[in-house]
Amino acid sequence: MKIAIVHDFLNQYGGAERTLDAMHEAFPEAPIFTSIFLPENFPACFSEWDVRTSFMQRLPFLKNHFKKYLPLYPLVFSRFDLKGFDVILSSSSAFAKGISVPVGARHVCYCYSPMRFVWDRDRYLEKEPIPVFLKPLLSLVLGRLKSGISKRISGWTGSSGFRNTSENGFTPVMAGKRMFSTLRSRWILLTFPPNRGIIFSWFPG
Repeated sequence: MKIAIVHDFLNQYGGAERTLDAMHEAFPEAPIFTSIFLPENFPACFSEWDVRTSFMQRLPFLKNHFKKYLPLYPLVFSRFDLKGFDVILSSSSAFAKGISVPVGARHVCYCYSPMRFVWDRDRYLEKEPIPVFLKPLLSLVLGRLKSGISKRISGWTGSSGFRNTSENGFTPVMAGKRMFSTLRSRWILLTFPPNRGIIFSWFPG
C-alpha cells in the first residue's frame, strides 16, 4: 500500500509539525507533499525526509514574505499529482485538505483548528505587522476566500473545507472541537495529537 502525506507548509516547527513528525515516524517511506519548506527552521532530521515542494519554493523572498503569497496556496494543493497512491494522509488546518484525490484512493485528513487568518481575519490583521495600505486588500482577499470555502461546504465538508468526491473514500480526523457545528452530518473521529516526554500528574485536593 502506497501512502502519501500532505502538509500545509513547513515554515516553522510548531505543534502541527510535531504531529507531522509522528506521522513520518509511523510511515517513514511516505513522501511529504507541501507548499514550501524552510529547512533552517527545523531539526536537521527533517532535511533527510522525502519532502516534495511546489513551485512556490522558487518564489523570491519566501523566508520573510511567505504570508504574502496567500492566494497561491489553494492552487498549489489542487495541482499536486497524487496518482499511484492508495492512501493520502493530509495534515491540515488550511489548504492541504483541498487536494485532488485520485479515483480509488482514500483521503484521511488529520484536521487541526481552522485557519484563524480566514475565520477570525479582523483579529489576525490587527496583530500582524502588515502595512496599513495593504490591510484593506488583504481583508478583501481573506473575505472572498472565506466566502468561497463556505459555498463549497456541501462538496468539501468542514469549516475550512475537505475536497471529496463520490468515488473516493474519505475519513476526517479532528484535532479539535471547533468544527463540530459544520460536521454534524458526517462521521468524524476526534484524536488528540501525540505528546513526547510529557508526564501528566494529578494532585488530589
